[in-house]
Amino acid sequence: MAHNVSTIVPAFVADEEASGSFRFEYIRIEEGNRPLPWGEHAQWIPAVDLFGNEHLVVLEVHVPGVLPEEVRVTFGPSWVRIEGVRKDIEILGRREFFHVEIARGHCLRVVTLPDGLDTQKSEITFELGVLRIVIPWISREWAVACRKVHFPEEWS
Repeated sequence: MAHNVSTIVPAFVADEEASGSFRFEYIRIEEGNRPLPWGEHAQWIPAVDLFGNEHLVVLEVHVPGVLPEEVRVTFGPSWVRIEGVRKDIEILGRREFFHVEIARGHCLRVVTLPDGLDTQKSEITFELGVLRIVIPWISREWAVACRKVHFPEEWS
């Protein structure tokens, strides 16, 4: 027997009556939805990989079904914000859905970057639904000093 999974979590929700303000309340997160810790609304959250070497860091963001012109990338001092829109299914006439798993609408992801990256020299490409951001280190010293996570050999 399948169970419907849901969780009650605290969240900041946009106040519809007071533009630009948020209110604190508890919301129910149904199976398949993920809360956004920074209090913004999004219908789905893209998966990311962040990896690199002593020369550069690569951020790959999986946004299948989103057109390149629908993606916006914004850099902050220690983060990058990626947002976009996956359009709804276009069907003429009456619509009936028999099974729906793919989220549509606004997506949003904010990724914390390691210190010492030169975001002004970033190179951004988009291919087959993957947004790829390549960011060089300011200097080799930053790359060497960056905290790295190593996985046990048996995990590979």
